[in-house]
Amino acid sequence: MTPKDFKKIDNFDQEEIENTGANIKDVQLELLLRYDNYRKLLGRRVYFLRNGLTTGSHDSETHYLGLAGDSCLDPRDGPIDGNLCFKCALEVGFKGYGVYYNGIAYSFHLDCRQNYGFWTGVPDGKGSWNFGTLIVDPKNLI
Repeated sequence: MTPKDFKKIDNFDQEEIENTGANIKDVQLELLLRYDNYRKLLGRRVYFLRNGLTTGSHDSETHYLGLAGDSCLDPRDGPIDGNLCFKCALEVGFKGYGVYYNGIAYSFHLDCRQNYGFWTGVPDGKGSWNFGTLIVDPKNLI
């Protein structure tokens, strides 16, 4: 992205993105346009986590490509409706959706990958995360 690209975005500014540790030139405009629409559709504040864009330690290469973000919702806006978050993410075009819960708060990974991928994550108590599927094929439950 360039500083000029922020004129196309209503709900995020350059300073907010740089405060995550990201270099704006490494963040793709496509990602922030989708996040901007996600924020509008949810009708609540969405914040990127520190190192949640192109910096930090990520298993997903979409972060390094500038096509993924880790975010949280402001709890002052009321209870978090996980189903609504998922619906809004799909509606604005995100194909990667991870929802994490650390025992206190939710955080979300949203990305612009080519194929759909949905998962959950909870701490394993040893500094890592246990992952599961968000959507399970019902035939696997029989």
